[in-house]
Amino acid sequence: MILYEIERQLIVECIAKIENNESILIQLGELDGEAKDIAIFLAKHYMDWIAKQRMETTDKVFMMSLNYVSVMNMYGNLKMAVRSGDSVGIKGRNLLTFLQWGN
Repeated sequence: MILYEIERQLIVECIAKIENNESILIQLGELDGEAKDIAIFLAKHYMDWIAKQRMETTDKVFMMSLNYVSVMNMYGNLKMAVRSGDSVGIKGRNLLTFLQWGN
């Protein structure tokens, strides 16, 4: 419940930044209205935005929110890999976690 509310607020903030960014709006306009392409573009932009905000923000509460959402998303992916017996996915996610949090 908490994860969904925090993520909803982060998505709202990310979309607000998109509305004020002319270059991103131009890129969205070039996708010819294909719903799938727009969804993929927005999802990638959101993940990039979270990574950028984690590096740049000085607001401790905002940083905790970003970290919480990132950790919970990694946990969800790891849980799916464990349940499906995907040993490659498990090792890959452990490496990804080390690389993301080790810096």
